[in-house]
Amino acid sequence: MASNIPSKTDAVIPSKTNSGGGTTQVPSNVPSNVNPVLDGATFKSFYMRKRLTFEDTEYTADYITFNAEESAKKGITWKPIPPGYFRMFPNSEDQPCPSGFFCPNDTTQPLYCPARFECSNDTKTIKVCKIGKFCPMGTVNAYNCSFFASCPKGTDKPTRFGIFGFVIALAVIMAYCFYIKKLFDAKRKSLRDLSMKRLLVMGDAGSVVVVSKDDEHSNRPFDIEFTNLTRRLSNGVYIMQGVTGQLNSSRLCAIMGVSGAGKSTFISLLMNPKLRTKGDVCIGGRKEELSKYAKLVGFVPQEDIMLRELTVDDILTHSARMRLPAGTSKDDVTNKVNSVVSFLQLSHVSGSAIGDEARRGISGGQRKRVNIGMELVAEPKVLFLDEPTSGLDSSTSLEVCTMLRDIAEKQHLTIAAVIHSPSPATFAQFHDLMLLGKGGRLVYLGPRDKAPAYFEEVGFRVPDGMSESDFYMDVMSGRIPSSFEPNFEPSMLFDYWEAHCAGDSIVERLPGAAGQPGTEKHDQGGEKSNALAIAKKWVLALPLFLWSLILGIVWMLKEFGLFLVSLVACQSDPVRDTPNGFVVLSLCIKRAILQVYRSLLSFLGDQILHLGCGAFISIASQQMEFLGAQPAGVCDYAPIAVGWMCSQPIDHIREVGIFMSLGVLFAGISVGTQTFGNELVVFWRDSASGMPTLPYFLGKLVSDIPRIIVAAIMFSLSMVLFWPYRSNFSAIFVIILLLYFVAFAMGYFLSTIFSRQSVGLIGTGFALAWALVFSGVTPQLDDVMNPNGIYSGFNFMWTISAPRYAIEALYLREVAARSFVDKYTPRFGYSTDMLTKDFAYIFVIGLAWLALSFIGLKLSLRGRN
Repeated sequence: MASNIPSKTDAVIPSKTNSGGGTTQVPSNVPSNVNPVLDGATFKSFYMRKRLTFEDTEYTADYITFNAEESAKKGITWKPIPPGYFRMFPNSEDQPCPSGFFCPNDTTQPLYCPARFECSNDTKTIKVCKIGKFCPMGTVNAYNCSFFASCPKGTDKPTRFGIFGFVIALAVIMAYCFYIKKLFDAKRKSLRDLSMKRLLVMGDAGSVVVVSKDDEHSNRPFDIEFTNLTRRLSNGVYIMQGVTGQLNSSRLCAIMGVSGAGKSTFISLLMNPKLRTKGDVCIGGRKEELSKYAKLVGFVPQEDIMLRELTVDDILTHSARMRLPAGTSKDDVTNKVNSVVSFLQLSHVSGSAIGDEARRGISGGQRKRVNIGMELVAEPKVLFLDEPTSGLDSSTSLEVCTMLRDIAEKQHLTIAAVIHSPSPATFAQFHDLMLLGKGGRLVYLGPRDKAPAYFEEVGFRVPDGMSESDFYMDVMSGRIPSSFEPNFEPSMLFDYWEAHCAGDSIVERLPGAAGQPGTEKHDQGGEKSNALAIAKKWVLALPLFLWSLILGIVWMLKEFGLFLVSLVACQSDPVRDTPNGFVVLSLCIKRAILQVYRSLLSFLGDQILHLGCGAFISIASQQMEFLGAQPAGVCDYAPIAVGWMCSQPIDHIREVGIFMSLGVLFAGISVGTQTFGNELVVFWRDSASGMPTLPYFLGKLVSDIPRIIVAAIMFSLSMVLFWPYRSNFSAIFVIILLLYFVAFAMGYFLSTIFSRQSVGLIGTGFALAWALVFSGVTPQLDDVMNPNGIYSGFNFMWTISAPRYAIEALYLREVAARSFVDKYTPRFGYSTDMLTKDFAYIFVIGLAWLALSFIGLKLSLRGRN
């Protein structure tokens, strides 16, 4: 048979045999010449199926007509029924056959136009579907076969296996683009090698080229004097108190101390006056804040924070272009980077990717040098390092500290490094030593080679053969007895140093420093203050959230305004004029593109995810159709229990929309969370170096646009592989493209709020919530938007739901492309007025998620020093 008649059409027979084999009462509106009580089998015998055959084809089409012979046996006579009409009973009125059905001569019950055939709009004629067309059930005007499909004569579902060929061709094009990029990278490498050779010929390989010679601060020594630096928390605890001293240029200072001594706090207080309870800073004898010269200060964090996908040269070049004076030529930047690479002995790995735990790259010691090089290419005058030897073996640690000493001496930098348990050889590379005790009190600050004499003066002699650094740590921890004071406590060291600075006799200095505020106050009322802090945190949670949101919006508007000003106005910085907003944006875009499109396999792996999601949805949706309701003349005689079904269309388009939205959100959020979530610490470091948030954010977004477009292409192609859509492919593609735009933006937002460990699970729940609950399908949109319904208090969630508009757009276009359109478009709360507005609403919702992502990114900087 050409097609299967839906079971719904069987319900048009106005009586049926009950389970006991007896009779069933025929509805009262059956014509009077029919016996109201008939055996079900007898009544069915009035009707029969007839089959139409067609020349030169194997396909046949059935329709239902009267059985004149059986009817005559019961004394019933049927009059001829004209084509385009149907008559349920012998003497009932002829009913017009609706479009999408097939009603030839003598039709008693209309059937959907069978699959593989095209019926006329007046339902009178039928013909086999032509070559290049496909005709599913209910076809009035045959649908064009897409250029991806094959449609021989009599096709009901197109075979779109040509999509595979298109995808393969697309993959080949991508591979070619990556090949061109590889050639470009090779050319860049050859130019870099040529520049390096030129540097060797000029004899500058052992020194660092200075490109900011005209800078008024280039030859100025940055001797940093600090007086009485103090930081007192709101609960009364001192984390630093009364630290006074000096850091000198051309010298390398080691900062050491016990746990909780405030080593990192010291650097923060030098840089940020807002964190100090009291204290002053002078630069070169003048009272001014170090934060004024933030562009001339470098900070190397403990972890090797950098983009692991990029090469050594890419990372150093980006840092140089971002932070060197504006107007620095490309050749000068190249020379600067090459000289730093040579100085750090990284020439042989300059073209290698950094790598991580999963991808092999350069060694740990080389990464540490790159970490330092990121600051050196910016030509700082002051350099702070947080445990630069952490995680390195003793040999590599010695190399790093020897290099730092050379940098300080040859480039006249003021360098201070927080260091932990250095070897004797490594410790000997430092010019000066700063020792901090518990509570941030100063124990010693001065030349490293004079520290043994000072400690011997206060009763602690360094034993022969013992590491000096370990000895000092043991003294501050109270593990070394004093030769002067049998009841020695580590807190007495603070008094000893104050007496030494004041020129008093340390021997006569009385003990009793145990009551210093740096230690006792921390213990007093600790639990009580912690409990109070926790209570305040919960009470103020909502107001703080709202305040943070408002603050984020203000920051966003402010930074956007400053960015626009930087594009059109020439602003001068008294310290250093760095590149304007347009240049910074272009550099951020270039770096993001290098990062995202570094590996062909990684890029294709993402596309396989989108292709697979679309294919799974296509398989699940291949039987989901829309067929119009049966005519009223049929449903009037349907059994009461199923009568409501007869008057409703077979409608599964919205379910396809749910599947589509769920697949796009899942795939898009999964990929979008990687854009910022994998490199937040890199963003924090770059921001601390002066990079504005907006160019970085826009750069990442621009680099993701090709990924969004290609992902939408892959998903759209695989989705229509088996699903028999009727509307234009371009409309489906635009819907999916806009959904991907929203999904990526959602991923951005989630990655700025939640940790990398939890964002995957949260993203899955996020996709389920928006694609299922807030889709407008279940619960239904018209119920949700009912002002008197149970959802009236929070139905705005459906108003801001992108899947709701995507499903509506898909539904309206798919139904409009069928022959049953006129009666059914206003269903479920949908409106034809939304045909074009749906696209605009999805795009605006995507922009809103981007704004929230930017605010989340900006708020993530709070508390980051």
